[in-house]
Amino acid sequence: MIASAFQWVYVALAVGFIIFIHELGHFLVAKKLGMNVERFAIGYGPPLVGFKRGGTEYCITWFPLIGGYVKIAGMELEPPEEKKDGEGGAEQDSEGQEEKEKQEAGEEKGFYTRPVAHRCAVLVAGSAATLVLALILYCVVPMVGTVEAPDYDQLYIADVSDPGAPFEIGDRIIGIAGRKVHKLHGVIMAIMLNPERDVTYTILRGGREMEFPYQGTADPETGELSGYSLVSGAFVGIVDGLPAREAGLRAGDRIVRIGGKDVSGWADIVETVQALPEGMPAEVVVVRGWEEMVFPVTPVIVSPGDTPKFGIVPYVVIQEGPLAAVGMGMKRFCRDAANLFTVLKMLVTRKLGMKGVMGPVGIIAYSKQVAQLGLGRFMALMAFITLNLTVLNLMPVPVLDGGHVVFQLIEGIRRRPVSIRAQMAATKVAYVLILLFFIVVLKNDVVRIASDFWMRKATGG
Repeated sequence: MIASAFQWVYVALAVGFIIFIHELGHFLVAKKLGMNVERFAIGYGPPLVGFKRGGTEYCITWFPLIGGYVKIAGMELEPPEEKKDGEGGAEQDSEGQEEKEKQEAGEEKGFYTRPVAHRCAVLVAGSAATLVLALILYCVVPMVGTVEAPDYDQLYIADVSDPGAPFEIGDRIIGIAGRKVHKLHGVIMAIMLNPERDVTYTILRGGREMEFPYQGTADPETGELSGYSLVSGAFVGIVDGLPAREAGLRAGDRIVRIGGKDVSGWADIVETVQALPEGMPAEVVVVRGWEEMVFPVTPVIVSPGDTPKFGIVPYVVIQEGPLAAVGMGMKRFCRDAANLFTVLKMLVTRKLGMKGVMGPVGIIAYSKQVAQLGLGRFMALMAFITLNLTVLNLMPVPVLDGGHVVFQLIEGIRRRPVSIRAQMAATKVAYVLILLFFIVVLKNDVVRIASDFWMRKATGG
């Protein structure tokens, strides 16, 4: 219970830190460009705690994990619209009111009194800050050390658990859905981009190239594939609610013996565990650090017709020196960014459904699970989430920073601001679309969490 509480604290601190860095980017650039920042807030709602210094109020609100904002003088006011011919009288009549508004906004230090380039710089600064944070995290993770799904150079089938699968042990996967694959990551992405449908696998069997249709699923975090598994080392990760965790095994343990039989790789582990009788404990010997430890683990059958399982998944330990870690981090940063743009493109063009999209509730719950795999694995997930939030926040949607940037750029091109009426109409449409999006992802989160809960109950977890 205490460990679980600490994991929730890790998640809260991590999410709060990402929000802080994003808002700090807006704040620092606004200050540098001479704008009057009235409030720096983490979260939304009434202030919970805070202080005021240098004309700026710094506070944490009652709802700190749903975002934050930097309130700049004049930003909430309507931008000055270009006057049309014949409006001189109206201009004189409203001169006093305009002067009052400018004074309230800090006049020369107000947001809309600054050049378009300055406004764009402030709006982009938050995402720029989180982009740098994501890149730093990607480079630091390999130095901290983490356990993760192995990225094999050659993809050989080690085990086939689905009787209807067209694979045989020893087959080498060389392509999926018309794309060549050389790494496990490529297999996972190809499957995720073609959900709930048969895709064509290209394999080498006995020197001959063959093609088969097959529908499978893949877990991007564990590297676990449905219907078959690939060759890996004997390091393992642990699944919540199943016997291995209850017995005391941890992610990163290296299994060396099961029930008196030596194992040296994932294929050995699968073969040995599946041969064990259900309900009979087996002695599992692992190496943790420099110490050899023994745990009695009782295999269970998770679903009807399935084979006995311990609740372990294939993992390898990754830890690099500073130079190698930076190179690996940069490579993975670019890879994940490219994949993110591919997924966004497929979502927009409706080639990919919304069923697999995770919302804030799911992200927080999943982050808590990943925290159990250690600091390095948790930092890797935070890096990936930070990269996702950075890109999403720059999308040209009116309520996001990217949408506000579009309005400023249009003003720069037309030499006059977008009309207030047009901005309000676009913002209302965006709010409706985002609300619908959140309803869909919230439903996904609830279904996923409920499914996991009932599976744990069914298996006695």
